Amino acid sequence: QSAHGLVRLGEVPIHQLDAITRRAASLQETADAAAPRLLACASTLSGMGLNVGDEAVVAQDSGDARLVVARDEGLADGVVRVAAAHPLTIGLGGQFATIAVKRA
Repeated sequence: QSAHGLVRLGEVPIHQLDAITRRAASLQETADAAAPRLLACASTLSGMGLNVGDEAVVAQDSGDARLVVARDEGLADGVVRVAAAHPLTIGLGGQFATIAVKRA
C-alpha cells in the first residue's frame, strides 16, 4: 500500500495484446478474454467493505470502471489487480499507480 492509498497491479490480458488478438472473434470467446475483475486479498477487501461478488467502481486520473470483486490471496495487502488494455478499463491511468476503489 502506498502512502496515498491502494496500488494497482495492471497486467495486459493475453487476448488484448495487439490488434490481431483483439479482433479475433474466436479468441474473444475464450475464458482468457473474460471481463476484468477487481482482485484483492481478503484483508484489503475487508478494509474497503467489499465482498466477493460485489460490484466496485475503480477510478484513476479522469477514468473509472465498474468491476465485479474477486479474491486473490496471492496479492499483498493494499494492492488491487485490475487488468489494463481492456475496453472496460482502457480509460484508467497507470498500470502500477495509486487507484481509488468504492462500492458501486
